[in-house]
Amino acid sequence: MRSTLALMLALLWVLGSASSQAADTDLAAWLDELLVPWQDPAGPGIVVSAARDDQILFTRAHGAAHVEHRVPITADTRFNAGSIAKSFTAYGILKLEAAGRLELDDRLDAHLDDLPSTLAHVTLRQLLQHTAGLKDDWTLASLAGWENSDIRTHDQARRMILRQTGLNFDPGARFGYSNSGYILLADVIAAVSGTSYAEWLETEVLVPLGLVDTLLPRSPLEMVQGLATPYEMRRAGAGAGSRRHLNLERSAVQSDVHGAGNLVTTAADLLRWGQHLLGTGNAMLQRMGAQAQLPGGTPSGYGLGLQVGQLGDATLLHHGGALSGYRSQLLLIPDEQLVVVVLGNVNTLRPGAVATEVADRLLSGRRPPGPEDNGPATTADASLRHADLEEAAKYRGRYLMENGRMLTVEAAEGRLFMVMGGSLQELRPVDNNRFMLAGEGIPVAFERSNNGRMQRMTLELPEHVMRAERLEPATVSGWDYRQYEGRYFSPALEVHYELVRDGEQLLARRSRGVDLEFTPIGDDRFLEWDPGDLVLKFERNRRGRVTGFTLSTSRARNVEFVRE
Repeated sequence: MRSTLALMLALLWVLGSASSQAADTDLAAWLDELLVPWQDPAGPGIVVSAARDDQILFTRAHGAAHVEHRVPITADTRFNAGSIAKSFTAYGILKLEAAGRLELDDRLDAHLDDLPSTLAHVTLRQLLQHTAGLKDDWTLASLAGWENSDIRTHDQARRMILRQTGLNFDPGARFGYSNSGYILLADVIAAVSGTSYAEWLETEVLVPLGLVDTLLPRSPLEMVQGLATPYEMRRAGAGAGSRRHLNLERSAVQSDVHGAGNLVTTAADLLRWGQHLLGTGNAMLQRMGAQAQLPGGTPSGYGLGLQVGQLGDATLLHHGGALSGYRSQLLLIPDEQLVVVVLGNVNTLRPGAVATEVADRLLSGRRPPGPEDNGPATTADASLRHADLEEAAKYRGRYLMENGRMLTVEAAEGRLFMVMGGSLQELRPVDNNRFMLAGEGIPVAFERSNNGRMQRMTLELPEHVMRAERLEPATVSGWDYRQYEGRYFSPALEVHYELVRDGEQLLARRSRGVDLEFTPIGDDRFLEWDPGDLVLKFERNRRGRVTGFTLSTSRARNVEFVRE
């Protein structure tokens, strides 16, 4: 009997081992296919790594850390992880709260001095949850003409934030992602601890957790061993005729701004960080993953330093990063004790999509097509999918949402897609002028104008309806252009704009940075059509004379310029 039992156990082990080896082979083949776009040893690349239950499942490294010298990316290559730093800052605030040094509902002026009245009453919790309404620092810097190659210090960033005279919205009223809040949170950590943010983070978090390859550069010119060079695909030349011609160029990161980003790390250290968060008894992670509740009880999709989502039935906690040409993603699935990390050094990489694909494959493999993919198409679906582009063009265009976010609807082969944050989501027809945003499950309706083209769009979110106005180029007379031309100054940005006519556009020449091209869209409004998220609106006095203008994007609303 004992020999028979031993034989059965041995057979089961062999069968199990063979099954595991087959699964590993299948996973390896799948990863090879997924990572094909980054396997060129002469181009920028990627590191993908995953761990479950404290066991590393795999680490894949492809491409070049330094394209010019053909230095390959390895598992030990360092990258700047950008906004993944926010998870460290939030963790630091919670750690100080546990020590009794602060409370999340403290007003900001309880810890920082010399704040403008608009910022004094916002709370640490609102800063952590991006519900404070602060204008985004990186957006403000871009409007002021700062480039990635410019050396910019933390103090300069703070002064930019404190110069703003208004908020994007009342604190607590909405969610609005802003790096500014986390920059100020780094200052709070420094003020409460009595040391710099970088020193506190190193002493209290990085060293105790063994994150030996993670650091915050002490200077934008610091030499960092093993750091990959960032690259960007950029348009060559100017004008519509050259917009599709792209060149790979080396980009630079000269920022010394901390709290919201600028964290250098490796895939192994980020895995260790994710495993630590999953292994803290879930008390800390539960708080970081608790979404802010907006008025009406609507969840914001963001907790404390982590975004919150779903992958099938599993709760997904994650954060991405983008700084210059660096791209990164940290993905956690607490119920499965799964961590996925993606790091890369080119701006065309979509790390969130890669990490989600990997997590989905590790959880359940490729799911079979859903019923909606197998069943017969509805009449509306079939009619649009076989329509010519003339029909689809009635929907195509740019739509400006109430919160300042720009959405673009594109058409291809009779199908419609919405461009959201650089990614494409298909708009699947439901009935007349009504669609379903496939990746989000959000109903989308279009309203037709008298000329048959769409004039507005509504997104039917779970708790409210978000409206968006369609924007189209308008005609402006030469006299109107003369009214607009002149020199303007923004005290909040400390920058001059010189507005001049350039054909059928208004050109903004800045005291620093590249010129901006604005297309008229009517009612004293102009749009920077490409990339299409910056709106310029002129202000007039009672006599109708142009006295200034405001610039607005989704992350920085109504930045004021005064005519000189």
